[in-house]
Amino acid sequence: MNFNRLQSFIPLLSRLLLAAIFLKSGIEKLLDPTATQTYMQGNGVPGILLWPTIAVLLAGGLSVLCGYRAKWGALLLVGFLTMGAGILRFYRR
Repeated sequence: MNFNRLQSFIPLLSRLLLAAIFLKSGIEKLLDPTATQTYMQGNGVPGILLWPTIAVLLAGGLSVLCGYRAKWGALLLVGFLTMGAGILRFYRR
């Protein structure tokens, strides 16, 4: 088996799998915003954060997937996850 050839596909596969997580989450929230907003409000998070959440998930996921400004997209997602964890920690009842 040619490991050099395999190593050239690993970054692409990694980007695909990482982007899939965020794109799937963004699309699910986009398709059923009422359920997501209810879940958010049930955990004490303001429902107005739903649309920025969807925008960040989709923009960051597409950026990482397409490789267009992928580092900025990844930083956007890391910032989103950090703030999301903090918000849930702060607002959670």
